[in-house]
Amino acid sequence: PILTQRDLDPARPNPVTSTGHAKLVETQNGDWYATFLGVRPYEGDYYNIGRETFLLPVTWKDGWPIILPKGQPVPFVGTKPRLPASPPSRIPTSGDFAYVDSFDGSKLAMQWVGVRTPKMPFYRLDHGDLILDRGGRIGDLSKVPSFVGRRQQHHVATMSTTVRFTPDTDGDRAGLVAMQSDANYLFFGTTRIEGKPVVALYTADKGKEQLVASAPVTSTGPVTLTIRANGGTMAFDYDGAGGKKTLARDVDARILSTKTAGGFVGTLVGPYAWRK
Repeated sequence: PILTQRDLDPARPNPVTSTGHAKLVETQNGDWYATFLGVRPYEGDYYNIGRETFLLPVTWKDGWPIILPKGQPVPFVGTKPRLPASPPSRIPTSGDFAYVDSFDGSKLAMQWVGVRTPKMPFYRLDHGDLILDRGGRIGDLSKVPSFVGRRQQHHVATMSTTVRFTPDTDGDRAGLVAMQSDANYLFFGTTRIEGKPVVALYTADKGKEQLVASAPVTSTGPVTLTIRANGGTMAFDYDGAGGKKTLARDVDARILSTKTAGGFVGTLVGPYAWRK
């Protein structure tokens, strides 16, 4: 093979696995490169961020392209092509970065994606607020959920939003969702259980949702929700009228991994709302 990681030590540092689907390109300078897909596991064969695009130089031997010699690992950092520099992206796309969306435009940035194609708009932007209107529930394949997400790009990451929501009936919910599919996801936000408003964490594996933790909500004001991802675990903080608290920590997030949930698209994280 012209590119394989199959025979390497699984315990090697910074492994890149599942490499393939390469495409070759020749630059105007006569240099050859290959773009290909691969994944960066955080443990064993577990990864929540899906397949990513890699770039490596190509050499030719006896008319055959060689991306990597046998036994050589895909490097985390490589040499960039001899090409003019591209203008910096307005929204960071790689490396370590911090990004805040103030929702002050007329439409969402291209980095936000949804689940399935909506027949009717389910969100609107209003003076810095993202308003999610009535939509389907995550897990209902016949409808489009009121959810917009960004792809999780880092194993270690912090994601946060502030919600203003009053549940009318048990089950109404608004907050953050991290999802690999309609069957494997987690919800962290405000809801109502047995007639009482709470902040709660639910996880779903293969379509079976369960309550992990909940705490009373003592005011009707905004609540800031924060998810802290660290490889295969997550912690969940909330900040309302009573100050910042941790609802749950060291929660198993491998339900969002390809190994558990299937698929290669990776985890989406973003705001979600649903009313019965």
